[in-house]
Amino acid sequence: MNDKQKQAEEYFNLGNVYYDKGEYDNAIDAYKKTIALKPEDAAAYNNLGNAFDNKGEYDNAIDAFKKAIALKPETAETYYNLGNAYDNKGEYDNAIDAFKKSIALKPETAVVYYNLGNVYRNKGKYDNAIEAYKKAIALSPEDAVAYNNFGNAYYDKDEYDNAIDAYKKAIELEPDYAAAYYNLGNTYTKKGKYDNAFEAYKKAIALSPEDATAYNNLGYTYINKGKYDNAIDACKKAIELKPDFAKAYYNLIALGQKTKNRYIETIASILSNNKKHFKIDIVNIMSQYKDIDTLIEKLLDIDYDDYFSQTLTKYNKNEKESEEYAACKKIYLSSINIMQLLHVSRNEETAYGFAHYTHKDTAEKLLIKKKADEEISHFRLNSILTSNDPTEGMIAFDYLGIENEETNRAYQAFIACFTFDPECLNQFRLYGKEQGQEATGVSIVFRKDFFADEPIAMAPEYAMSMRDDKDMPVKTKKTPEEKYPLYRCIYIDPATKMIIALGHRDDYTFFREEPTANKETIQRKINDYKDDVNQNLKDVQREFEHLKVLIEINENKIEKQLVCDLLLNLRYLVKHVAFKEEQECRIVKVEALANHDKIKLEDDKMFIETQAIGKFIDKIYFAPNAADMEFFQEKMVYNGDGSKHIKCYRCNHPIRIVR
Repeated sequence: MNDKQKQAEEYFNLGNVYYDKGEYDNAIDAYKKTIALKPEDAAAYNNLGNAFDNKGEYDNAIDAFKKAIALKPETAETYYNLGNAYDNKGEYDNAIDAFKKSIALKPETAVVYYNLGNVYRNKGKYDNAIEAYKKAIALSPEDAVAYNNFGNAYYDKDEYDNAIDAYKKAIELEPDYAAAYYNLGNTYTKKGKYDNAFEAYKKAIALSPEDATAYNNLGYTYINKGKYDNAIDACKKAIELKPDFAKAYYNLIALGQKTKNRYIETIASILSNNKKHFKIDIVNIMSQYKDIDTLIEKLLDIDYDDYFSQTLTKYNKNEKESEEYAACKKIYLSSINIMQLLHVSRNEETAYGFAHYTHKDTAEKLLIKKKADEEISHFRLNSILTSNDPTEGMIAFDYLGIENEETNRAYQAFIACFTFDPECLNQFRLYGKEQGQEATGVSIVFRKDFFADEPIAMAPEYAMSMRDDKDMPVKTKKTPEEKYPLYRCIYIDPATKMIIALGHRDDYTFFREEPTANKETIQRKINDYKDDVNQNLKDVQREFEHLKVLIEINENKIEKQLVCDLLLNLRYLVKHVAFKEEQECRIVKVEALANHDKIKLEDDKMFIETQAIGKFIDKIYFAPNAADMEFFQEKMVYNGDGSKHIKCYRCNHPIRIVR
C-alpha cells in the first residue's frame, strides 16, 4: 500500500469515526478527501451517501449512492441505502426499485423486506406491504418491529383483528415496546373496545411517559366513553408535552362541541394560553365544526382572533361591555357563519377533484425539477390585488348597502382559485394563455386531501415503529404542512340585488366521472346533489339577509370602514353573476402584512407559499391548443418530484386547433 492509499484509508476511517459520533459535516469532509485520493473507492461513496442521508440532503445522498453502484454494481447494501434515500425523499417508486435490486442481489436480508413494506404502506399498497412484512418476519421471526409494522398494514386495511394479533405478537417478543401498546390502543379504539384501549394507552404511557400522542388518544377514548373531565386532563397533558400538537387542540374543540359548550371556559383558556405555539383561525374552526358559536364568542372575547381584536382596537371599539363591541362581534360572527355554509367539505364533493387553471410553465415549476438538486416550487396563495376582476371584493358591499370604503391596509387577503369543472372550455380560453393564444394552458386537478376539512383529530393519531436500531432507522414524520379550507363562491346580480347561485358541479361531470355506470343511478345522484346545493343556497341567502339587517340596525354605532374591515374574510368569496359559469371555489387566507415569515415578496408579487402539490395531483388536462403534452408527461416521469404518477389528458372540447 503506497502513501496515497494509506492516507485515503486514514481519511476513510476518520470519516467513519465522525459518522458514528453523528458529526456528519466532518464525516462528509473526510469521505470527500478519501475520494479525492482514491476516486474508485465505492465504499467511500456509499458512506458519503449515508452521511448526506442523515443530514437530510437526499439528492446528494442519491448521487453518492449512484456513483458507488457505478463503481461496484453488485453491492446489495448500496442499493438498500439508495432505497432509503429515495424513501426519505418521498420518491417511493424509485425506492421500491432500489429495494428490489437489493433483494435480487441478497435475498435473505430481512431489513430490506421490512423497509420495502414501509414504502408500500406509504404508497397505500397495503397488500404488497403485508407480503413484504411476512417475508421480513420469515427471515427474522423474533423481530418485534416487523410485527408492529405488519400490524400497521393490517390497520390501514381496516383488518383490525389481524392488526391486534400482530401487535400482541410484537409485545410478546418485546414486552416493553411502547409503540406496539400505543398502536394496539388505536386498534381497540377503532373497534369501539374502549376499556381495552384504556389499558393499552396507559401501558404505552407508563413505558414512554413523554409521548404526547398517547395522551391525546387516551383523551379521545375518554371522550367516547363520556369521561369528559379525564379527556380534558389527557389533552392538556398532550399539549404540555407538545405545545404545537394540532390534534390535541382539535380534540378539545370537538369535546366542546360534543358537550354542548359545557367546558367552554376551560377549552378557550387552553387555546388562548397556547396560541403562540399553535393557532387555529376562527374562520377555520367555524368552517370545520357545527354548533360551536359559544366557544367562538368566548375566543373573540379573550382576544384569540388577532384580526378581530386588532381591527376593533384600531377603531377604539374593543371595550368588551360596550354596545359597539357587541354589534361588531355579531357582524363578524355572521360573516363567518356564511363562510361555514360555503365550506366545501371532503365528504360533500366527489373524487372528481378541483381544477386550478394556469400556464403550462407554471405547472412545470410546480411539478418538475429542471435539475435534480433544485427545489420544486410550492403552490401559492396570491394577493387579491393581482385579480383580473375589476369588481373583486365590491359586490358584497353593494349587496349589503355599504359604500365601498378603503379597507384595513394592515391586513390583506390571499387567494387561490379553483373550479368544479376540470375541462371548462371557457376557463381554458381565459387562463394560461401562451403568447396570447386561447386554450393553450392546463388544468391541474387537485384531490380533496389538499384542502383542510373536518379535522381527523377524533380519529386516533397513528404511530410508526419507534425501534432505535441502526438497520431499521426511526422514520420521523415531518410536521404536516398547513392546509386551508376550500369555499364556494357566491354569485350576486347587482342589478336585482339577488343571490343567484353558489359554485357547484355541472351535471355532465357526474356522467364523465362514472361513464359506465347506470344513467338513472347517476341522475339520482345529480338530483340529490342539486337538492343539497339548493338548500345550501337558501341558507346562505337567509344568513346574508341577517347580516344585512345587523349592518342596518347598527349603522349609527359602527363606521362603514369598520364594517368593511370585519367582512374581509367573506368579501372575496362574493362575485358578479357574470362570472357564474366559472363555478368557482377558493381558498381565502387573511394575513397581517407585517408577517414576513409567512408572506413573501418576489418580482413585484406578494404571496403565501403552501406546499409542494405533486402528491395531491392525479391528473392534468391540457387545453385543446396546449402543445407538448406527451413531452410534459415524460418530464414528470424523468424528474418529477412526487409527480411521476400523474397522468396527462387532452381536453377535446370543440375549438379551432392550432398546434
